[in-house]
Amino acid sequence: MRIGIIAEFNPLHSGHKYLIEQAQNLIAANGSGGEIVCVMSEYFTQRGEVAITDGYTRAKEAVRSGCSLVIALPYLGSVAYSDDFARKSIEILDGAGITHLIFGTEEIDIEVFEEIYKKQQEISSEKYRELLKQGYSFAKINGELYGMSNNNPNFSLAYSYYKMIKEFAPHIKLVPVKRTGQNLNNENLEIMKSLEFSIIKNDIIQNGDYFNYIVNGEDPFLEYQFAMPKKGPVFIYLTSNDERKVKLFINDEYLCDYFTYGQHQMIRLGEYDKDERVTLKLKLEEEQLDIQSVNLFYQDMDVFEEAFTSLIYNNTLMIESKKNGYIAGHIEVKEPSNLILQIPYDQNWRFYVDGKKVNSYESLGIYSTLYLDEGFHDIRAIYIPRGLKLGITITIISLIIMFIWLRMNEL
Repeated sequence: MRIGIIAEFNPLHSGHKYLIEQAQNLIAANGSGGEIVCVMSEYFTQRGEVAITDGYTRAKEAVRSGCSLVIALPYLGSVAYSDDFARKSIEILDGAGITHLIFGTEEIDIEVFEEIYKKQQEISSEKYRELLKQGYSFAKINGELYGMSNNNPNFSLAYSYYKMIKEFAPHIKLVPVKRTGQNLNNENLEIMKSLEFSIIKNDIIQNGDYFNYIVNGEDPFLEYQFAMPKKGPVFIYLTSNDERKVKLFINDEYLCDYFTYGQHQMIRLGEYDKDERVTLKLKLEEEQLDIQSVNLFYQDMDVFEEAFTSLIYNNTLMIESKKNGYIAGHIEVKEPSNLILQIPYDQNWRFYVDGKKVNSYESLGIYSTLYLDEGFHDIRAIYIPRGLKLGITITIISLIIMFIWLRMNEL
């Protein structure tokens, strides 16, 4: 038996460890032994962000937690949308000879995935594109057309695993594991929420699987309008296929130039009051723009404050003393964890955990990070400037020479 896991481990947390433990239990129950093979994003995550630390460090933690082998997922797979992410990962795991794929999901009934898959085969893609043209988000379209009511990112990714295995590797058995506990995709904890909007002026001409915005007339705009359900900042998320310059206007006032770069882009449009009606205009500076989707989100500040407070009082270093070149504090962690400090990684920093000197490593390309075992810990950080020891030595020698010289003059 060889069980596959697809993960980012960014970072590796208790949910990942629970999944690995379930794989270990499955191997133990089989009685004939087996391995756990993981395919893992290397330097970039699916959201296009730089991983919290390098792939070697995260792979080491995965092996320490029970994985037998960790294989890097290439960049073009790790930053792809869910279907391509799943397909590339499963191709690698299939090549590694896995017999089972274990994954976490809110829905462990495989028949639910089968029903969605059948609907996708029956419903014309034209209907999908029509709803997209009307301004529907991908999540709303999937819910309306395919019944994906539990359409959060984890469920969608789990469905992509099902679909890719069904189409490309049907010999691999699926082992869904029920996700437990509260998570950031819970509606009550969702910080970024979708805004319903209407298209006032639509100069988009449909062409194939995307929308082709064609300049038409002297003053062409793609224009949207929305009303704020509550006070908060608003963001636009635009996906496109090419590199173009677009001007953004809010309530007929110029906001900024926006360059698509042919990638996913999110930009802050400003902060608005509850019930305020806002008009967003996109003006193309060139002849055309291929748009895959336009989504608007607002940040729920009440939920943000709740999440921020939770972060502050859970698994956070409580500072007891702070002055130039010295920081002291304590932290309690419920499981082995990585403590990321807002201290630039510099070999001149000395770190002590419970009085013992420890090595730090770099994460997020800049921050000093410490590995902590489960439990309560005292943390100290001391900055020793480069050349300080040499300077002290020279000073002491100079004082000794001066003392000797003074004594000789007295004699």
